[in-house]
Amino acid sequence: IFEWELSERTKTVPVRIAQTGMVSLPMIGDLQAGGKTVWQLKKEIEDRLREGGYIRRPQVSIIIKEFQSKKIAVVGAVQKPGVYVIERNVTTLLDILSLAGGLSEEAGQMLYVIRREASEPSAATAPASAQAATAQPAGQLTQPTTITIDLHELMEQCNLSLNIVLHSGDIVSVPQAERFF
Repeated sequence: IFEWELSERTKTVPVRIAQTGMVSLPMIGDLQAGGKTVWQLKKEIEDRLREGGYIRRPQVSIIIKEFQSKKIAVVGAVQKPGVYVIERNVTTLLDILSLAGGLSEEAGQMLYVIRREASEPSAATAPASAQAATAQPAGQLTQPTTITIDLHELMEQCNLSLNIVLHSGDIVSVPQAERFF
């Protein structure tokens, strides 16, 4: 590594991020890459190289060679319901609603994101103004998490804190509005 800095040579290290979101790098060891932007990961690698005393002024570039596609289902009162295959690092609720052609005229007031993974919603994925309901009976498998989003607040009042980041396997459900006669 010291030779790289002195001779100004670069070193390319191809790595694969495990399903757990962990990546193992030479000299640095394991670090959590899942859920981070490319810039956040770049900064963390540079910090670890600097703090470890390996390189005084590290310059790290991250090039994503291949994405593992995320599948997000959109059902209910949207123009084009279906399963969308996303190859981007970060996909938000508004991104997926746009891909689905937007809300239909029959869309109700609320939207539900059903998250099948066994994780607690964090500030980055479920804002304080979104209501999350979780059920986890003792001794059983983790139940899906449902995040409730007020569409009026998201779309009309432009509350972007409700524009949550979606994960692979999420289901976005837009129920039809109730009809009164």
